[in-house]
Amino acid sequence: MSQRAQLLAAITITVSSIFILSGCSEAKSEIVVAEEVVTIPVIAETVVIGNINATYGTTASLEAAEEAAVAARVSGVVTSIMVEEGDYVEAGQVLAQLEVDRLTLELKQASANLNKQANDLRRQEKMYEQNLVSSEEYDRIRYQYEAQKAATDLASLNLEYATIRAPISGVVAVRYIKEGNLLKQNSPAFHITDLSELHAIIHLPESEKAALVEGQLAHVMVEAAKYPFSGNVLRISPIVDKDSGTVRVTVSLKDKQNVLRPGMFSRVSIIYDTHLQTMLVPKESVLLQDDEVSVYVVEEGIAHKRNVSIGFSNTTSVEILAGIDTNDIVITKGQRNIKDEANVELINTIANL
Repeated sequence: MSQRAQLLAAITITVSSIFILSGCSEAKSEIVVAEEVVTIPVIAETVVIGNINATYGTTASLEAAEEAAVAARVSGVVTSIMVEEGDYVEAGQVLAQLEVDRLTLELKQASANLNKQANDLRRQEKMYEQNLVSSEEYDRIRYQYEAQKAATDLASLNLEYATIRAPISGVVAVRYIKEGNLLKQNSPAFHITDLSELHAIIHLPESEKAALVEGQLAHVMVEAAKYPFSGNVLRISPIVDKDSGTVRVTVSLKDKQNVLRPGMFSRVSIIYDTHLQTMLVPKESVLLQDDEVSVYVVEEGIAHKRNVSIGFSNTTSVEILAGIDTNDIVITKGQRNIKDEANVELINTIANL
């Protein structure tokens, strides 16, 4: 074969190789295009129309609205105890008794002296009317009588104080004394707590004070119960704490189930506004990224990202002011793994009726 023929044969082989490689590339490209589209399973719910509240949320320890530390008003040995811890007592009910022998004798002595002073005063009055004694002498006897009357009243009061009584109605929270103890004056004997009304004392920022008024509804949750208790704003302090910048607010609670106790840790939510018949979506459906708030709406198997404006929110729902329609279906689970226009499969759609 001539040199010219050999060169033409080599060129022909090279060109054919190029065409073959080009054909393989096009075939590979066709295979990529023909790949199956990935469908992502998601859970979704329909938009619901309902009411939602705006609340101030904080924590507080519960306190009794009324409680009393019962102390001994006189010294004496405890001779008997009539109540135990946990007993309900009425105001004025006898709780314990101190010895009264000495106090009884002191009252008798004071009463006898008072009778003597009363007789002396009557004689002096007759003599004074007849101008037989001076006014100074008459006044001296009258003052002695009044002093003795006061001493007698004091002895009677001390005898009465030997019987320890409940100052308020409530439950005996603590009993400090035992029979036979020598109880000194002003020593604690009992602690009584009225459980019919409890208070949650909270401290809210000064900026939120303007929206608060007495009587506003509040919800209180405690770990001991699975349901909220209702209360109302009882008092709002007119003073702002200079150190914390907060306002003291007292929430009153009535517990008919007798579950709440002083000292319990609670979560308090004060309702200061309500939006009626507004669009609500589950809280987990709302995505927050930078300054953008969005949800994914499903239409014919395609997830569409919609930027939305939100209003009030609570632990379960968020109010949507704009960005979606009332008949839309929003993704609640699985939306964090998808992008706009992704193919999705609804594995569980919950219709909110």
